[in-house]
Amino acid sequence: MEDIIQKYKKEQKKKNIAIVVTSLALAIGLNFVLVNTNSGKYITSSVINSQISGEKQADLYLQSVKNSGNNVIRLKASSEISQAKSLSFSLAYNKENVKIKEKMLRIDGAEMINVIENEWFNTLIINFQNPTNIKTGEEILSIIFEKNQSEELESINLVNANITDNEGAIFSLSTSGVEF
Repeated sequence: MEDIIQKYKKEQKKKNIAIVVTSLALAIGLNFVLVNTNSGKYITSSVINSQISGEKQADLYLQSVKNSGNNVIRLKASSEISQAKSLSFSLAYNKENVKIKEKMLRIDGAEMINVIENEWFNTLIINFQNPTNIKTGEEILSIIFEKNQSEELESINLVNANITDNEGAIFSLSTSGVEF
């Protein structure tokens, strides 16, 4: 009986070694094909040079608007969000050149909590009294800010956005920032 078990173990070792050697040979072969041949160079360069065609927006995005001398940024949704109970996100920006003066909610029945506000970073949670549907393109929040007289391009980035639905499930949202 022991001979059969020993024989089985030896065969398993041989099979495992054969799988590792075969995998290594395939990896080296693919590397050669992708790096050292014209078709491989074409494949890698077409992937590197590819661009997304059309205008794609993140789930939540910031839109810069000039409004009677004030610099205003609007937080909007690019697609419909159903049965939202809360929305959380962070704003990242250079506090040396950008100062947020005021944040105003644009959705009725919502409360804004400023969780973290430190250098370069501001985390907000918007709680809705009742599950709320946010329509495509609807303005969620307006941010009035002041920019120093610097000619440099500045940005405010929207990061780490999550939505909690009425059942308590949390969904991550894609985000984008704005330059001005």
